[in-house]
Amino acid sequence: MAFLNSLFLLGLTAAILPVLIHLLSRQKARRLLFGSLDFIRRLEERRRRRFRLTQLLLLALRVLLLVLIAVGFARPTLRHSIFGAAGAGRTAAVIVLDASASMGADGPDGSRIEAARRRAGEILDLLTDEDESALLLASSLPRAAAPGLSRSRDLVRAELARAAPTAAASDLLGALRDAALLLTEARAPNRELYVISDFQKNLVPEGGLGAALPEGTRTYLVPVGRDAAGNAAVTGVSWREERLGSGNVRVEADVARYGGDGALEVVAALSMGDAEVERRLVTLEPGEARTIAFSARVPSRGYHRGVVTIDARDLAADNERPFVVGLSEGMRVLVADGRGPSDRASAYHVARALAPDPAAGGFFQVTRVGLAEQALPDLSAYGAVVLAEAARIAPSDLERLGAYVERGGGVLVLPGRTLDAAFYATELLPRLGLAARLGTPPVEFPGSFARIDQIAEAHPIFALFGEHRDRLFRDTKVYRYFPVEASPGARPIARFGGGAPALLEAGRPSGGRVLLATFPVDPEWTSLPRDPAFLPIIHEAVKYLARSESPEEVNLVVGTPYRRLVRELPAGATITSVAPDGRESLVSARPDAEGLVAEVRDTALPGFHLLRTPDGEFPFAVATDPAESDLAPLSDAEIAEAFPDARVVDADAEVRRAVLTGRFGREYWHEILLLALVVALAESLLGRGGARPAAAETKERRAA
Repeated sequence: MAFLNSLFLLGLTAAILPVLIHLLSRQKARRLLFGSLDFIRRLEERRRRRFRLTQLLLLALRVLLLVLIAVGFARPTLRHSIFGAAGAGRTAAVIVLDASASMGADGPDGSRIEAARRRAGEILDLLTDEDESALLLASSLPRAAAPGLSRSRDLVRAELARAAPTAAASDLLGALRDAALLLTEARAPNRELYVISDFQKNLVPEGGLGAALPEGTRTYLVPVGRDAAGNAAVTGVSWREERLGSGNVRVEADVARYGGDGALEVVAALSMGDAEVERRLVTLEPGEARTIAFSARVPSRGYHRGVVTIDARDLAADNERPFVVGLSEGMRVLVADGRGPSDRASAYHVARALAPDPAAGGFFQVTRVGLAEQALPDLSAYGAVVLAEAARIAPSDLERLGAYVERGGGVLVLPGRTLDAAFYATELLPRLGLAARLGTPPVEFPGSFARIDQIAEAHPIFALFGEHRDRLFRDTKVYRYFPVEASPGARPIARFGGGAPALLEAGRPSGGRVLLATFPVDPEWTSLPRDPAFLPIIHEAVKYLARSESPEEVNLVVGTPYRRLVRELPAGATITSVAPDGRESLVSARPDAEGLVAEVRDTALPGFHLLRTPDGEFPFAVATDPAESDLAPLSDAEIAEAFPDARVVDADAEVRRAVLTGRFGREYWHEILLLALVVALAESLLGRGGARPAAAETKERRAA
């Protein structure tokens, strides 16, 4: 047993006072003469014995009462087996503070981060100058090396004062690993870990918390803000140009409501540049997610900044979502001709559809190369590649095409009459990421034709045609095509009447896309080059394949690096990035197969960033991690499963009591003082009963 306030044990000396009072107040018996009263004498003797016993019991109760009061105020503790060998001695304490975006949510008593700072301050108050402590912030943003344990509480308090929620998710596992390393190196007999968090549901990763803490470490969980209500958030923004070159942009914002009671009305607004374009009133039920469509017109090509906002109150960080619209000035397309000069070749018809008059210019800038005469050029300069009627290609060209798709490029493959089916099945298509096998000979329809009458209507290539999609290929005749066996990864987006694929698609995780037609654009194989649908379909297909920055590549989540290809870096030139707060920093570039890649790693601040390279200035947007918008906490059972050996300190409980209990064991002063109250009550009742015989005896003596 140990005593937290051992000075109060001096009060045990007061237990001698009832004994002294008892001895000093004893009265000497006086001798009185009576007649023969034998029976009365016997009765009096029994009454005296009973009186003496009552007095001794009262004396014992009074002594016990004083002892209990002194011991209770000394706060006795017993070691508790769950905490191991806790006790006195120096302490090494590591405080892990959740710095995720959800910690910025407001509550009845201020924000969650403010409550967390107060809790951390209470923990630091329990340490002495001999103890060591450290503060670690749990955030998915890149962290510097964990600071060492320090005996300067003022230093830790200064770090605590600067602690603020980020716009990222939490990385509790990483912080716990850093804490385990610090506690392992500590030499103090007491090792303590404090996790202060709102314990949001996404706090624990899918694989669990595998950080192994040193044996004997006591872990305390300090929840803050677990009683928060619902939250409404803008969780995503996407955009697309409604018609290539029109400047009309359709913006779709994803808005969600997490928790709460009853319907909530919010105003969603779209701003482009510094001007508000459109606003909508949206009603959200608890748990509902909706997509809100806006229309905007941008005055020029290039990059334009936009923001979607809502007027919700709970978590300010997710009430707005910045994004960048990038409309290219034009698109360079490489047409690789495997057949040679011919006005019946696929390369000829595709080039004419994209650029009818190359001298007059236009949106598409077409370069046509003959594979028989030259190798493929550097593909990084092209938005899309059309591989037209190539029987075979050189290994170097095959590798270059594969790398191009891996980097996000798009390729349209049009097989020709001299198809090498084995080369396509075993080398070309697998390298491009499309698992399919074209069969030979082709399926032919002498004196007849096949029609394309099944299309994936929701596919972007066909979306432009709206309600006329079902009549898109009404006049198209296909006289022969190659049969195809495709794996599940190759998705048919157009089929012939009998169900055979006419156009297949496959994609790469990097964003690269491949389209494979089962027939060439040759008048001997199809009437498509003469059909009205040919020109818009080729335009939409190339636009879909275009190797340009997608909305996802320029609209990022905090902590995600931004990468951009730099075509040339002259001697003495630099690459810099500008953060939303105006802070400018140098950016390094690493060699890549297609050139230099500049990578901006510091994307911790939400808002608009800017990359400056010799090629120009390129803005990109960084937004709060949408995983932080759901403020629902883990249940008690989930917390117990994730932290099986930890002790939860409720938000309304004293941190001091919990920590001292962990260091020294369980306190029993409540029970002891309660027992003292019972003893006092018993003494009072016994004292009243024993006072009556004493009063009677006194009266008799006075009468005598």
